[in-house]
Amino acid sequence: MDVSSTSFDWLDGVGLPTESGVYVVVPGTAADMKDTRLGGLQVAGAAEGLAADGKRAAATNVFGRALLTTDGGKTFRDLNEDVGEVRDYEVRGGDLVISTAAGRARSR
Repeated sequence: MDVSSTSFDWLDGVGLPTESGVYVVVPGTAADMKDTRLGGLQVAGAAEGLAADGKRAAATNVFGRALLTTDGGKTFRDLNEDVGEVRDYEVRGGDLVISTAAGRARSR
């Protein structure tokens, strides 16, 4: 499994983009690292993502669509429909900040 990009914080672990898709490494407990799990990102066709905390995260799929969850990954909403083309997202303090191609930034 070749890593194709940098890792990123995700809802319950660390996102790891590879040539065969994006995986999430969920750490085990300090008492038993055998609990560590490897799973897929909840977004079909995910290319990258970033979480502000255990509830709020944004991800971009291979088609360039940005998706947002505010409920820990139970549901995702298409950000492109709400704000237009999403250029970038980042965590500032405790906020997930979405930057658009029009130059606007929105906090979630």
